Amino acid sequence: MSCLHVSRRRLLAGAAGLAIAPRHVLGHQYYAHRFTLIHPWTDPTPSGQTQARVYFRFEDVTETDRLLGARAFYAQSAELRASTDDAEPPLSYLEVPAGSLADFSPGHPHVLLKGLTMPLIRDRSYPLTLEFEKSGLLLVMMSMAPID
Repeated sequence: MSCLHVSRRRLLAGAAGLAIAPRHVLGHQYYAHRFTLIHPWTDPTPSGQTQARVYFRFEDVTETDRLLGARAFYAQSAELRASTDDAEPPLSYLEVPAGSLADFSPGHPHVLLKGLTMPLIRDRSYPLTLEFEKSGLLLVMMSMAPID
């Protein structure tokens, strides 16, 4: 009985640790030759919404690379954006500079998925292919951030 009690206590302590962990700790990482891509995510979309902004962060960038584009089966197209101002034209690439963190988060550069063909549902993951100038194609799983 005491073994079960200790296991339950450890399980609860672990769950409590996850509950207070920063969002990026709960995310996932993808390793390319020149960088590590941390936790690609977007907000869930209600039925009828046709766009979704995708965010992520780069760490351990050893050589400058460029994000050239993205594609997903559930979106008609993807654009690279410098900000959330839709009046600005899309970019032809997003720079991933060597020797620093590159933060593609709300208010920063990001990928804009357009023409969504289905809603993106909370607590699910969706494949997304990112194309880089030097690193080539990187298939990632994009998480849904909860709607608060």
